[in-house]
Amino acid sequence: MRKTETMPRRSQPIWAGYAVGAAAFLLAAIVRWLISRSFGEIYPFAPIFLAIIFTAWYGGFGPALLVAAIGLAHGYLTSNSANSNNHPVFGLALYVVTSLGIALVGGAMSRARQRIAHQVEELQRKHHELIVADQRKDEFLAVLAHELRNPLAPIASALDILKQPEVDPAVAAKAIEVADRQVRHMTRLVDDLLDVSRIMRGKIELRKERVDLKSVVARAVETVQPLIDRERHALTIELPEDAVWIEADLVRLAQAVANLLSNAAKYTEAGGHIHLSALVENRQLVINVRDSGIGIDPATLPKLFEMFMQAAPGSSRSRGGLGIGLTLVKNLVELHGGEIGAHSDGLGKGSEFMIRMPHAELPAEIPSAAPAPAGKGPRRRILVVDDNVDAAQSLAMLLRLRGHDVQTAFGGPQALEAAKNDVPELVFLDIGMPVMDGYEVARGLRAQFGSEVTIVALTGWGTEQDRQRSRQAGFDHHMTKPVDLAALEEVLATFAAPDEQVNRELQASNP
Repeated sequence: MRKTETMPRRSQPIWAGYAVGAAAFLLAAIVRWLISRSFGEIYPFAPIFLAIIFTAWYGGFGPALLVAAIGLAHGYLTSNSANSNNHPVFGLALYVVTSLGIALVGGAMSRARQRIAHQVEELQRKHHELIVADQRKDEFLAVLAHELRNPLAPIASALDILKQPEVDPAVAAKAIEVADRQVRHMTRLVDDLLDVSRIMRGKIELRKERVDLKSVVARAVETVQPLIDRERHALTIELPEDAVWIEADLVRLAQAVANLLSNAAKYTEAGGHIHLSALVENRQLVINVRDSGIGIDPATLPKLFEMFMQAAPGSSRSRGGLGIGLTLVKNLVELHGGEIGAHSDGLGKGSEFMIRMPHAELPAEIPSAAPAPAGKGPRRRILVVDDNVDAAQSLAMLLRLRGHDVQTAFGGPQALEAAKNDVPELVFLDIGMPVMDGYEVARGLRAQFGSEVTIVALTGWGTEQDRQRSRQAGFDHHMTKPVDLAALEEVLATFAAPDEQVNRELQASNP
């Protein structure tokens, strides 16, 4: 939809009302002259009133008042002055009052008519926008269904392979790799949807810190590298030799750069070239992602960052994507105080995206403390609670493989009973359960065991409001489904059993 189609038509120019008034007065003067030749000067202002009424209806108060004044002068000058009774004072006063009233009422009617016409145009514009938005929504839902079905097919195939008796270990490993990759792809789709929703509602908060540009680029490239390798693209990276430090949220900025790289990889034919570069210019950090792909239609460029907009709608289904990636990038960059632009010489000539962000310099030597990789750690007593039996059992199996003692419960009352019989050190607790939800279970565990138990929320709800509510209910951590293994390891690594906490407190009090 072109923007010109949605703009209301501009109201008539001011001079049009006066032009119509002049034409109406001229016609009235001719009619008055013809009448006076046949019937004499019965009432010289009668035709003028018709001109005033028409002018007021079309042009409003100002043009009608001008016609009334000209008509008064014309009627007085062209009347028979020999007979003074033709123009008594009362007649003049009546003409002035009547013409003024006509001008006022006609002007009000003209303004009302214009307002109604403008409202009709506005309603037509909004109706057209709703039709376009509905079409884009339908297209988005179709693409979303397509994008979610795509990874489900290889996951189902991988599971069928693993069900086969005496499957070759190499084949099983390959099937697991495929399933893992597709699950990560689905997780990213859902995360992008949630991120856009949070940003649009102003519910996302950046965790800014001073980060090195190379860390941002490394994380972004790591995310997109499998896609780039699969498409056999050549990726070149050109960064400043010296460290470039910026004030940013490392995860979110890397997500923005990764989305640009992913977009370039998807819309570039296999074996293409992608170039990522960065430089400091006028105390601004400029990140540039350029590709040799299908390019962008110049008509699409102004709308490229709109929600659900596809750079190449005709090929969107074959190339994948929900049409929200660039919207997400734009909002993340703007949250950092930066801006993003796009350029393309046309279809088939590649595209270029440029991020500009405030540049922050830090001293050359900055202490960095990287935590040492944690091992499996000591054996823990863990309770996994989820009404989804498969989800609970699969997480329990994963934790048992890590050497932990794990129980499962498939509902709130069962979880409280299991905890009472064998007090766990760590509880992975689903929130959205029937009968008794996770909030009630967490409050029950806190009432029974206090801070003895570490409780981790395990849920599909991941907004900041959801995290705040889980904290208020007594949860120590909040994890979103599907569980990321790295996040799980982090929780296990930072978890300290009650006896370890007591020992640390004793050591701190007795140096």
